[in-house]
Amino acid sequence: MGQLQKVKENYLTEDECWLQWGYYGIALNQRDETPLVLPEKLLADSLRYVDNLDQSRLFSLIMDWIYFYSDLLRPEVFLKISSQINDRELRILCGILSLQDKRKFGPLVDKLSRSLTPFRIMLGSQGRINSFGEDPVMASFGIVCSYVERTRSDKKIMPRDELFKYCPFLRARAVIGPSARSDFFSLRTIYPDKTIAHIREVACASKTSSVYFERNLKYFSEDFQNQ
Repeated sequence: MGQLQKVKENYLTEDECWLQWGYYGIALNQRDETPLVLPEKLLADSLRYVDNLDQSRLFSLIMDWIYFYSDLLRPEVFLKISSQINDRELRILCGILSLQDKRKFGPLVDKLSRSLTPFRIMLGSQGRINSFGEDPVMASFGIVCSYVERTRSDKKIMPRDELFKYCPFLRARAVIGPSARSDFFSLRTIYPDKTIAHIREVACASKTSSVYFERNLKYFSEDFQNQ
């Protein structure tokens, strides 16, 4: 089991990314048993290890996961960690989020993409691009690849009723709502030995949010367990 990491610390390795995706719902033979980072941070770090969007198994699984669980993501976290995302990964991220609910992610993409300059990066297979065409959404952010599938039903993605049995982090987001308070609550419960300041920083939570939950942790824990 790894150590809970602050958002501003080093990037996850590729192996750590795979293990964390296992915790968050991609069915793998090996997986971490607890969250090391928020799923938004995991998504951003994982894009560092994607070279070809047309052939990458990791990218395909990420797209599948987002299709089923994008409603549990916190847009504001992407903004808070944007300084840790380089230009290439930021372009891919904007493209991915643009394919999701525009009401939830549209304003976020507008803010994230303001710093992007006109530039084209080949991250697809020319053969597939010739056969299936270039994805216009990804191309609008300078990423050249064939059409990215927006809807999938990969068997590697665990359904919610199964995932929530061992992933209290996402379960808390589903029950309470994806927020700083939800993340502080679940991380405080999973890591009772960590300092409140550490939990607050990892959860991107304000002092008000953490104090509120700390005072009412017992009651929220009982309510959560009875859900």
